[in-house]
Amino acid sequence: MTQDEKITQLKNLLSPDTPTDEELVALLLITQGAILNRRYPFGTDIYEVPARYEYIQLQMCVALYNKKGAEGQTAHRENGISRTYEAGDIPQSLLKQILPMAGSVANENS
Repeated sequence: MTQDEKITQLKNLLSPDTPTDEELVALLLITQGAILNRRYPFGTDIYEVPARYEYIQLQMCVALYNKKGAEGQTAHRENGISRTYEAGDIPQSLLKQILPMAGSVANENS
């Protein structure tokens, strides 16, 4: 999925809100970094989100957008509505869906 396709999808998911393209690009970059850090915890030369995780990236963007103005909120009760956010910016339930890649330990003498 291209960046433009992701932006279009996000606009559809966030409707009737109308975030700017710049806001959506920022969200995509933040979530891209989170996904790549989770997928490749020891670093990588890969800079694109693997295709299998693109829809999780969109879900992460929606979660971050919906927290806008209430970042870091741990509890909130008002008129019978209660809100509590998971630790961190991106919900752990989404991050847990990303399988980390691991390699073997290489012998430096070989």
